[in-house]
Amino acid sequence: MRKKWLTILRKKDGVTMVEVLIAFIVVVLMLGAFSTIVSTSVSLTNRASQMIQNSETFQGEYYKKDKPSDTLKDHLTLQYQPKEGSNEQAYTLTLPKAKLKQFTDPGTGMSRSFVERDGDDS
Repeated sequence: MRKKWLTILRKKDGVTMVEVLIAFIVVVLMLGAFSTIVSTSVSLTNRASQMIQNSETFQGEYYKKDKPSDTLKDHLTLQYQPKEGSNEQAYTLTLPKAKLKQFTDPGTGMSRSFVERDGDDS
């Protein structure tokens, strides 16, 4: 019996404690990386859905008939400047009835500029 135990002890078959600990640490690191990836994915998905919701709210408020807006310019002037050395003329077009306005949604903080003519409700 003693001879049998000595043979068993001399054999180096099996797994050592260090190997088990290293394998466990590798598994824990992989689980940690996976959970970080999942939590980042959930966070980005939540941010994207919030941005979509804000955009939908802004679009709904923007397309209302009587939207509040700030006038940025009372009339618009469009200018065309040709490149230097070109034989083209410079053009200036003044639009006295056009106003540059800006709509800002207080709920989302988003804003959009648009051109409105005098007497035009859209």
